[in-house]
Amino acid sequence: RMNYLINEFRGPWIFSMLRYGLPEKSILNAGFKIKPYYDANGKVCYGLCAWDGSAFQLLGFNLFMGELKNPGWRECLERLVDIELDYSHRFGLPGFLSEAYSGNGVEYTGSIGIPDIAVTKRKLITYAPSLYSLGAGYAIAPEKIEMFLADNWPVISTLFTDHGPWEGYNTQKKAPVRYQTTTHTLSLMLAALGSADENMRRYLDMKGLTTALDTLYHPGKTVDFMNQKMQPVVWSADGSPVTFRKDGSGCLFEAAMKDGGGMVFPVPGKQAISISGGILRLRYRSATDIKNARMSFKRMHHATKALEMIPVELFLEIKKTGENDEIIEICLPSTPALQTVNEIAFVFGGQGQKTNVHMTLAAFEFQPL
Repeated sequence: RMNYLINEFRGPWIFSMLRYGLPEKSILNAGFKIKPYYDANGKVCYGLCAWDGSAFQLLGFNLFMGELKNPGWRECLERLVDIELDYSHRFGLPGFLSEAYSGNGVEYTGSIGIPDIAVTKRKLITYAPSLYSLGAGYAIAPEKIEMFLADNWPVISTLFTDHGPWEGYNTQKKAPVRYQTTTHTLSLMLAALGSADENMRRYLDMKGLTTALDTLYHPGKTVDFMNQKMQPVVWSADGSPVTFRKDGSGCLFEAAMKDGGGMVFPVPGKQAISISGGILRLRYRSATDIKNARMSFKRMHHATKALEMIPVELFLEIKKTGENDEIIEICLPSTPALQTVNEIAFVFGGQGQKTNVHMTLAAFEFQPL
C-alpha cells in the first residue's frame, strides 16, 4: 500500500502494477507536493518534493520506466537536477544530499536531504553528500554532471579506492565517509550507463505492456481556466467578507482574513480534465506578499474506501508586484493522479493565520509538453 508518488519506489511500483496486473488505482491515488526553491541568484524554481528531500527519492536509483522519453517527466527531472547542482555548489558539497552513511560513527540515515524540497519538518543533515545519485543525475543531464565532477574533482578523486568509491564526504569533518554500500555503488554505475530504459522497453514490448505504460504517462490537453465556462467560487473560513470580481482583466480576490480562504475553480459539469505532463502557468498582480499560499487538486477517482489520502499540493510564493505582472510556471509530472481532476483550489492562509490578500489572477492555464 502506497500513497505518495515521489520516492525511490516509483519506477518499481509502476513496473509491478503493469507486470502483475495490480490495481491502477494505487497510482491514481498517489499524491505529491511541489515547493518553490530559490537558487543562488534568487530565481525561483518549482520542484517536486521527496519526503526527506533526498536525491535518490527524487531521481530514483535508476531511470528505467520511460521517464526520459516522456516530456513531462524529463522536464521535472531536469529541474530537480538543477536544484541539486545549485544547492551543492552553494554549500560546497562534492555530491548530492541523499540517504547514506553520514560520517558520524556508524550512523546510516534517511535524514539527509535538501530541506527546501522536503515534505518532513524534522531537521535534516546537510553536510554529508554522497556520490551514488550522481549516476541518475548523469542519465538526465550528462554535461552538467561532467562540469560538476570537474569542479569538485580535488575532493571526489580522494574517494576512490581499488575496491570502489567510499560512500561520500563529510564536509564538517572534511573527511571521506569510509563505508561502501553495495546498492549505492551499483546505482552509481548502472544509472550512469543509462541502458536500463532501453532494456526495459524491449521487455515491455515482449509482454505487450508498452501501450499500458504510455497510457499512464499520457499528457493532458490545453486548458484555459479563465474561460467563460469556468465560474470560480470564493470562500473564507472565518466568514470574513470577500471582494471578488471576474472580468476581462482576470479574477480579483480581496479579503482580510483571520483564517484561511480562497477561490475554487470547479470543472463544469460532471466531467474531469487532465493536467498531466505539462506546464501550469499563472500570471498575477498582488498588492501584498502572501507566504502561505497553496494550490490543491481534487481528483474524481478517489476510492470509496481509500486509505488516508495525501493531497496533490503546490506551495506558492505570491510576491508583492505593484503594477507589474508576475509569472509562475510549474512543471507537472505525467501521472494518472492528474488525469481526472475536477476541481482546483487556491488557498490563502489557514490555521488561525491572519492573511491579507489583494490579488488579481490575470491568467491561469495548462499547456502539455
